[in-house]
Amino acid sequence: MINRTQKEITKHWPKEWDTPVVSIRCITYNHEPYIAQALDGFLMQETDFPFEIVVHDDASTDNTANIIREYETKYPQILKPIYETENQFSKRDGSLGRIMNAACRGKYIALCEGDDYWTKSYKLQKQIDFLERNSQYSASAHQSTLIGNGSGPFREKVNSTITMNDLISNSRLFHTASFIYRREQIYSLPGPTKTNSVVSGDKLIFLKAATFGPIYYFDDEMCIYRKHASGASSTTTLQHMRKDLNIVSYMKEIYPKFPKYRYLSFLYGTFAYYPKDITRTKKAFYLLLSLIFSFSYFPENIKVLANKVKNVYGK
Repeated sequence: MINRTQKEITKHWPKEWDTPVVSIRCITYNHEPYIAQALDGFLMQETDFPFEIVVHDDASTDNTANIIREYETKYPQILKPIYETENQFSKRDGSLGRIMNAACRGKYIALCEGDDYWTKSYKLQKQIDFLERNSQYSASAHQSTLIGNGSGPFREKVNSTITMNDLISNSRLFHTASFIYRREQIYSLPGPTKTNSVVSGDKLIFLKAATFGPIYYFDDEMCIYRKHASGASSTTTLQHMRKDLNIVSYMKEIYPKFPKYRYLSFLYGTFAYYPKDITRTKKAFYLLLSLIFSFSYFPENIKVLANKVKNVYGK
């Protein structure tokens, strides 16, 4: 546990405040080896505004909840935990998102799951200062470092301004733990229903944010993405990933200009690369679909497709 008191964390905050400027949204499940490092990364933040940590333990079967309770005792003004007795994520009906949306009160929402962590004490202040000065940007992200299965920068050569087309023409440009968005904008949009629920809730948040304006990207490495065998990205199956096809109808509903075919090309390319249970035949099939839909943005698609083929067969 970080050697820092609640008084030290809040010393530059306004003396009187009711609503935090930032809600740190942290979802955790069986992250006993990691959760303390995630919470320490939040609590080391140096800010002149109040923030809250909304940490949701999704009925962990290990010691994760008890670790959170230790932090709750020491930081009652800052830490706002939710302890589930029934796992919400496994329902795949949007309940987890609705619970977190109701709990987070900040003007801005910062994302970080319980097995990742922040590495720079100025992260929140830097991103919020930028968003406060630049209302045309809907969100902010930054460079991350991958550890575990491989190591190094999460993604290199990312433009400082990321548009909707950038999000759906490339593999992930930034990691979830780097993302901060304007709460009021995202909450003004309807959420997916049970019939069009998705697996990649973070991806959907990125797209929803981009309907309000571009995302600003900092080159600073300010968080760690920990890739491990029990992580969500390592266990997702093709069957689960196919639920993300529901993103298309949902985005067309809330944003009629959404480039449907460009996104389908991106999504089928993702199916060819990420699931651990996919065969080489299915990889080829989804790459073919990605090719077909990519001609909605010819000739720009040629370079994008070449990179996808390299990612799938160059491993």
